[in-house]
Amino acid sequence: MEGFKVDENGVLRIPEGTTRIEGHILQTVNLFNPIDLFSLDDKPAVVRKVLIPASATEIDKLAFSGVESLEEVEFEEGSKLNEVGASAFAGCKKLKRLVFPNGVGRIGINVICGCENLEEVIFPESSTVVIGKTSFKGCGNLRRLHFLGKATKCVDEEEKTNTGSINEQSSFEWDNELIKGVDFKKLEELSIPSGAQSMKTGFYNNKVIKKVRIPGSMEKIKSIAFEDTSLETVEICDGVKCIEDNAFSNCKKLTEIVIPGSVEEIESGAFIRSCITKSKNM
Repeated sequence: MEGFKVDENGVLRIPEGTTRIEGHILQTVNLFNPIDLFSLDDKPAVVRKVLIPASATEIDKLAFSGVESLEEVEFEEGSKLNEVGASAFAGCKKLKRLVFPNGVGRIGINVICGCENLEEVIFPESSTVVIGKTSFKGCGNLRRLHFLGKATKCVDEEEKTNTGSINEQSSFEWDNELIKGVDFKKLEELSIPSGAQSMKTGFYNNKVIKKVRIPGSMEKIKSIAFEDTSLETVEICDGVKCIEDNAFSNCKKLTEIVIPGSVEEIESGAFIRSCITKSKNM
């Protein structure tokens, strides 16, 4: 643990020059205090914030898993982070916001599983997030969930025990079950990841959702997908070709929408009884 110190405010600064943050870096065998780092005066410390240097290129699986006292993670400007391992922040029960740096590539399965107080998570445009059956288990307090990049859907997770690897689909049907554990009575903003080609379940009659981003990989927005919701802002990404009838009908709070040039057809009634005052064509 040499070089890892926690200050009097509970801030752990990972040393500059560190390239790999290893799994379980904060945990020791201690039944009374699972986080047994030492503060500047060599007394046991509780980690509330972690500062990750720009030099870090990899956060190993389980790196901060179970650090229940962790409230904040900050990535240094100019981050070179490329990969975040599975369950890297799982079980960080006090963590409220997690914004991964732009440039990060693969983000492993279950990275925020069990973060029960997490309100916002942003996966950047550069990222590919692995989504599995329990990836969002225990994340019932999420208000803002943004996949600005790609995602892959994990299939046959049980096979990992036998093969040591998991199968992933880079193209899949979006189903709200993919983020099972999220409370849709609280979720206000959602950016659906690129890779989703169609939508199995939408947000019909959802009175909480305010903002949605639909990826270009989803060529068609199905009928009634967002009908009678509380949506205020919609961003449709380049690649979407058709908006079916009643897709956004009766969205009385919908005032702003971005429609890309790729849209070839907007069916009759797609926006009937909505109150759009600002429309932007890309």
